[in-house]
Amino acid sequence: MKQLSVLSLLCGVLPLASAPGDWTALPTPRLCEPRAAETHPAPLSSGSHLLSPSERLPVRGTASTARLPMPTLVKILEDDVRGRGGRIEFFKSSSELLARGDPAALEAARARIGELERAMETLSIDLEVDLAGSPSGGTGAGKGAVERWTAKRRTLSGEETFFGQRKTSTFVMSFDVEVAADSGIAAPVLGTAAFGRTLHVRAARVDAGKRVHLEGLLDLSELSGVERFDPETPDLGVIQEPALDFVQIAFAGVVDSGGTLEVEVAGAPLSRPDWKLTVRASTHADDPSPKDGVLDVLDLAFLASDPVSLPVAGPGAELENQAPFVQPPHLPAAIPPSAIAAALDARAGDGSAPRPSTWWSDDLLILQRSDTQARAEARSLVAAAETARLSTCRIEARRGTLSARFPACAGSPARWLAGRERTALVGYRAEIAPQTWMAAPDVQKAFDGLALAVEALPGAAQCSLWIAESAAGSVVARADAQLGKLQLLSRGLRAERARLATGEPERALAGLPAGDAGAPDAVILRCLAP
Repeated sequence: MKQLSVLSLLCGVLPLASAPGDWTALPTPRLCEPRAAETHPAPLSSGSHLLSPSERLPVRGTASTARLPMPTLVKILEDDVRGRGGRIEFFKSSSELLARGDPAALEAARARIGELERAMETLSIDLEVDLAGSPSGGTGAGKGAVERWTAKRRTLSGEETFFGQRKTSTFVMSFDVEVAADSGIAAPVLGTAAFGRTLHVRAARVDAGKRVHLEGLLDLSELSGVERFDPETPDLGVIQEPALDFVQIAFAGVVDSGGTLEVEVAGAPLSRPDWKLTVRASTHADDPSPKDGVLDVLDLAFLASDPVSLPVAGPGAELENQAPFVQPPHLPAAIPPSAIAAALDARAGDGSAPRPSTWWSDDLLILQRSDTQARAEARSLVAAAETARLSTCRIEARRGTLSARFPACAGSPARWLAGRERTALVGYRAEIAPQTWMAAPDVQKAFDGLALAVEALPGAAQCSLWIAESAAGSVVARADAQLGKLQLLSRGLRAERARLATGEPERALAGLPAGDAGAPDAVILRCLAP
């Protein structure tokens, strides 16, 4: 009798060892398949388009990890079958889903896999992008004709998508000087000018799929020309100095599924000064009560990922030393699904009956639909956390004939850069050896234009603005500079910070003092409801 009890105990602890039936291959849901890597140019987040060799941008691709790891899927299927009193066993030394068990268990596993496959469709977002650039005052022919491209793309919630084309052109930026004993060498240092029409967009479902959060970086840039500057030293060659005009807008907003988000630029320093970007996003809302559903899949791609961060943008050259250009304010921290699952477990840990299982991945939280209390609490928590990061506004800004309109959203960076970037040889370092010396050029980047950073708040926007300008510089002859010919820059910087309430009259920032002349007007700003 005692032996029979032990045998019964072993059978209860190890039911999988006696699972009947032959092995069978179950279909693998697409959520468990590694995502194909999409290689595309990295965004020019710093705002700089003239890159030294140390600043070369890495080629960034989408991570190839699965949205739902296979071990998590196996755990879901095992817990579901055992909760029904069935038996199932998985061969875990294979990348395929190989299982055996009683027929009812296998059928239940197939049903759960079908639910996850349908969830894949729910988590997808269809993007339609339209970008059109035209000359001021309408369309024309030849160089002034309308430039337009449209594209459609399907992506998963939370993934970044790239549109457009990045072009590059190398130039002799400086010289790397090395001296030893009685000899020296100056090796050319090649810089890269990056330009084109590019758009990086990250789309994520919010409000249970009723709306879509869009976060993007639009970059419109042109290489205007490359000038030669000869240091007139016997050891150095000619330096090339490009001039690159661009407009860059970092934006964020929320649209209803099927709705559009717009960004507009007019009077840009480009061959086509007027541009309009339209992004349409469509997805599927969560089904709160499907007829045959057992699993409730919550999409946390928005909350579980950190907002896109933008490196600080500065005017370059000596102006960098005149004012503290600091990083943007702290962005909200990500909330991983594991944290929400832990909160649910803590709430249930009061000694009452054990609650059904909860599963999660990096950006998915999966609950059992029978656990109505946990589902309601989880969705309430997600909705509250999303609301804190979804306050939106629309910014209208203009300076002279240049203007921009773009959306901003709380917790996401918003920024407008417009102007010209160039390089200049502003000094030398002396590299000295026992019997020789050489002049090492100091080449710096300078940006002339405006930078507007926006932090969206409930009912307001915190705006920080600076304008950098250059007057006509001068060239110091080699006879005067000794080491080599160099360029003297004459630059100015003005800045202002203000909080704008939504709907208040437009306000002028960073204007010149009364009576000052010779420079464009201040930047006129308005904060409007979305």
